Amino acid sequence: MSGLLTGRALDAVVLVLTFGVGMAVTLTAVGVVTIHGHGLLTRRIKGRAAASVVAAWTPVAAGVAVSLAGCLYLAAGVIVLTA
Repeated sequence: MSGLLTGRALDAVVLVLTFGVGMAVTLTAVGVVTIHGHGLLTRRIKGRAAASVVAAWTPVAAGVAVSLAGCLYLAAGVIVLTA
């Protein structure tokens, strides 16, 4: 929006496109690393029951941790805005 107001619309569009490409590359890299890491772990934990259970519950634990961190950030933001 500020690019339009300052007469630099092309700069704003280039900035948005560059950000989008960077985000796409980052998410693709994370996906590739995740898939390769899963394959590596799957091969290494064959025959180990405890390791299989830990591997199965790790995404759940990560999701809960991210959700709790988000709730903490939200609470901190609400406290700052209402103070």
